[in-house]
Amino acid sequence: MESSALAVVQEVLGAARVVKAFGQEDREEARFMDRSNQGMAGRVRLAFIEGKFSLLVTTITALGTGTVLYIGVHDIQAGP
Repeated sequence: MESSALAVVQEVLGAARVVKAFGQEDREEARFMDRSNQGMAGRVRLAFIEGKFSLLVTTITALGTGTVLYIGVHDIQAGP
């Protein structure tokens, strides 16, 4: 998505005279902002997904550790 936004800049810089001649600066700026906003939304979405995954992994690890400790304590209390 970031490369898409940078591609817009590259296109405009390559055709700067044409863009200027036809008064398309505002249109090209809006196009760049749209692509940039899409990239930002994608990064925010990815951060939320990573956060949820991290919480899931931490929860599973805590449950596994608690289970092992419970079984160990229960086994020790039961004796030989």
